[in-house]
Amino acid sequence: MPERARAALANGLWAASLAADARAFHHACADPQASQERLLRRQMRCAASSAIGRDFDLARVTRLIDLQHALPLGDHASHIPYLERVEAGEPNVLGNDPVLALEPTSGSTAGAKRIPTTRGLRRAFGRAIAPWIVDLFRHDPLLMTGPAYWSLSPALQRASHSAGGVPIGFDADTAYLGRVGAALAGSVLAVPDGVRALRTTDAFRHASLLHLVASARLRLLSVWNPSFFTILLDALPAHAERLAHDLERGTCTPLDGAPLAALARPPDRAAATRLRAALRGEPTDVGRTLWPWLRLASCWTDAAAERPARELSRRLPQASLQGKGLIATEAFVTLPLHGVAAPVLALRSHVFEFLDASGTCSFAHQLEPGATYEVVVTTGVLYRYRLGDMVRVEGHHRHAPTMRFLGRTAGISDHVGEKLHEPHVRDALDRACRALGVEPRFALLACDTREGPPTYRLYLEGVSPERHAALLAAFEQGLSSNPHYAYARALGQLGAPRVVPVTDGAARFEAAAAARGLRRGDVKPSALSAATDWYEALCGADSDRAHAVRDVAHDVAS
Repeated sequence: MPERARAALANGLWAASLAADARAFHHACADPQASQERLLRRQMRCAASSAIGRDFDLARVTRLIDLQHALPLGDHASHIPYLERVEAGEPNVLGNDPVLALEPTSGSTAGAKRIPTTRGLRRAFGRAIAPWIVDLFRHDPLLMTGPAYWSLSPALQRASHSAGGVPIGFDADTAYLGRVGAALAGSVLAVPDGVRALRTTDAFRHASLLHLVASARLRLLSVWNPSFFTILLDALPAHAERLAHDLERGTCTPLDGAPLAALARPPDRAAATRLRAALRGEPTDVGRTLWPWLRLASCWTDAAAERPARELSRRLPQASLQGKGLIATEAFVTLPLHGVAAPVLALRSHVFEFLDASGTCSFAHQLEPGATYEVVVTTGVLYRYRLGDMVRVEGHHRHAPTMRFLGRTAGISDHVGEKLHEPHVRDALDRACRALGVEPRFALLACDTREGPPTYRLYLEGVSPERHAALLAAFEQGLSSNPHYAYARALGQLGAPRVVPVTDGAARFEAAAAARGLRRGDVKPSALSAATDWYEALCGADSDRAHAVRDVAHDVAS
């Protein structure tokens, strides 16, 4: 069967298997309160006989308001006593659904935390994926006629287990599609799932690029962090000669290891010719030349991901760009729909509350357009759990709230009382860049406390050195609208900020975050980091750095 017909058949069957969940989601949007209460009762039945259910008498929780009376607001720290029992192998701690694995979170620069994954949680994610996929195929049927690339992250570390024998590791994206959905979607993957088992970054990138270059009819690209794919594109020149050789001979031979016979493809001289032609042209034309039929690129587009998403769109101009909404390891919060201005709350996945600045928690049916909230979730694994994600309510789809991700509440850097918040830093940087007509490829603000007063460094890529001083001056003017920061600068508690030029900033940021236990494909872009060790990560002269980077300081008047 021709590739186009095979893809259309598999994707059509997959969409049909999702249709019931998609219809149920749109029905739920008509009455969010009723939908959320039905889900709450189902969750509480599952939790009633568990350790947390007995401790808080969750069997008595039948209405949304009961949940707030039964349990205090929580976070990862409040769940630690229960999570430790889960890691020790004790069953029925956070629900009666068996724990399949412990998945590290990918929140920020902090060390990874482990969140239990259960079949129920996978089904909850699947209930949000279903209306998204059905909506995509309904509004652009050509997406069904070719292969798709779903974000894969290399294992890099060997599989491990907790002290109680619970597996530790990441689920493949397709694990949330159910057995039938995973099989059907997997049959049209451009890059086989086996690639994610590779243990080195070089082998992972080589094998991924081999299959991607051979997939000229790629239709759909789905990644989390947009920089994840631009980093792959940036790696093409280094792998090009070996890739062309592999495509011509039907082999898979990464630069840093033994041949990978199981991941080889049949010989494809046409693909090798396309690759050489693409690399002879302009760098910005590579993506369009290799995948001329690409229809859609799906990735994070809000908050700190906005700039790298624009870069991905520039590199793939033939494809429409769609934001994914808000998805975390712990919960699936919002999903995009065609023709809806902002992502829609995933009403059938988890029970949601929204915490405002006054400390009041509201439910989905009580939200006000224009208001800003922190997301709180009850998932059947975590209870009244503060995700640390801020959203702004934009409006409604039917009666379901639509919302946009603003940033992390935990994105605060505070060394001498300056209290810099990530959304404010990002806004100040965006304003400064727009005023000067520049667009960095990478930008991260972080404090260096190694000597003298703490000094903020703006790690910057893609802006000519002669523009650094002007950009930094405009940026600090924006930062100084925070009176705590302005006061600390005026007193000399903070040194004058500095620009530090970097190369391959996104790749180095990703590698550093992965070294701290986070999944590469899920590393979230950020304009601000509270960590103080970024100089070595982004500019250090270790063995995988091609060249050193000079620290450039620009004093700015207070």
